[in-house]
Parts: sequence; structure tokens; C-alpha cells
Amino acid sequence: MGVGPSTRRSAGLRASPWPSAPSSPRASPSAPEATVSLSVFAAAREAPAREAVITDRETLTWAELADRVRAAVAALRARGLDGPDPVGLVAANDLPTFETVHALVALGVPALLLHPRLTAA
Repeated sequence: MGVGPSTRRSAGLRASPWPSAPSSPRASPSAPEATVSLSVFAAAREAPAREAVITDRETLTWAELADRVRAAVAALRARGLDGPDPVGLVAANDLPTFETVHALVALGVPALLLHPRLTAA
């Protein structure tokens, strides 16, 4: 996945640049902790109609991405995933994986990303 202003399409998905650069969470000792998923929600508030993710099949705005992440958070909570135990995820280069990783981060659940061709050997 490429991140940035590039207009070149790849076989996977590509994220558009942030509407504005988030400030560093380390800028001040009293600054709140920031995560990528919180930045998705902030970008959805700041520029809801701007492109956030572009795949070969669809383009999502920041608002659409935030809605999908919220839906994934609700689905994960409904399955009892809201604690500190890590979750293994077979990580494909696709939109559902992207949304699920953001949902896990938003829940504070560590994601262990596994390569799809991982074997026991």
C-alpha cells in the first residue's frame, strides 16, 4: 500500500494524503496519545468528502472509511474483542484487512498481522 499524493494505481490499495498533517503526540507532555485510527476519525470530521483510500474496485472518502471502521469496531465488540489480548489476522492487501486493522487499533487490541502464505515450516 502506498501512502501519499501519488496518482499511480497499484494492484492493492492506496491511501490518499491526510487533509492536514496531524501534530506530533510528543509535542507536549500533556498532549493526548494519537493513533492512526483516531486520525481517520479526525480526517473524516475535517474533510469528509475527500478521497481517503483508492482500490482497483472502489474509492472511499474519509467519511466512508470512518463509517466502515466504526462498523468493524461494533462487529468486533459483538464478538467479544475489546480487551488487551492480541488478535491474529491473515493480512491481505485489501480493504477489509485495512478496515479491520484500524478497528483493532481503535479498540486498543494489538493486531498480529500474518502473511497469507505463512506456513508451519
